[in-house]
Amino acid sequence: MRPISFISEHTAEYVLTRRIVDVLLRSFPRVIPLYFWSGREGSSMAAAIMGERRVRVAAVYARRPKITKPGQKWVLMKINHQLFEAATIGNQLRCPVFCGIPLVSDLADVIPDTACAWFQMMGTSSPSEDLEIRLSIESLDSTPSHHPTVRGPLPEVQLAACILAQTEIMDWEVAVDTMKETRSAGRSGFRFPFGGGYQPFFVVIPEA
Repeated sequence: MRPISFISEHTAEYVLTRRIVDVLLRSFPRVIPLYFWSGREGSSMAAAIMGERRVRVAAVYARRPKITKPGQKWVLMKINHQLFEAATIGNQLRCPVFCGIPLVSDLADVIPDTACAWFQMMGTSSPSEDLEIRLSIESLDSTPSHHPTVRGPLPEVQLAACILAQTEIMDWEVAVDTMKETRSAGRSGFRFPFGGGYQPFFVVIPEA
C-alpha cells in the first residue's frame, strides 16, 4: 500500500509556522510570518506601513506526512520537483527555501508543540522527478537525507544560523519582488485558471 496523507498542507502550516517562529525568536527580536499575497502584503499600503524598514526573507514549504496505517513509527515526505525550481530562484535572490513536516502519524497529535523536521533545498539543480524521504517520528538522527539537493533534517538550532548566513538585508520593495518570484517558481507547470501549485509561507525578519 502506498503511503497516503491524512492532513492538508494548510493544517501542516499551522504547526510549522508557530514552531519556526518560536525557534527564530530565540535569535532575532522580531519574526513576521506571512502568507504572501501581492494585493495585500505586496500592496502600496503595506509598502507605506513598512516604509524604510529593511528585512531578511526566507521561504518555507509545508509538507504533509504520509502513512500506510495509523500510529506507525515513520512517515513519508515528498518534495515535489517544482519546489526545487523555487529553491533555485530563491537562492539566487538570497531567500533560502526550506521545507518542514510535522512528525506525526495520528491526527490527534497535530498540536502546536509537535515535533517537526526541517530541510533546506539547496537550489543547486532542479530534478525532473519528485523526491521521497522516509522519516522516523522517534529519532531524526537515524534518517538523514543524502540527496545532493536537500540538506537535513536540520537541528532547529541551525535554522537561525542558516537564515543569517544565506539571506541579505533588503528594502521592502526588493523583499516583495523576492517573495513574488519565489512563490511563482513553485507554481510552475500548473495550468489551472484560478491558480494552483505549491505556495510557501515566508518568515520576514526586520533589521534590528
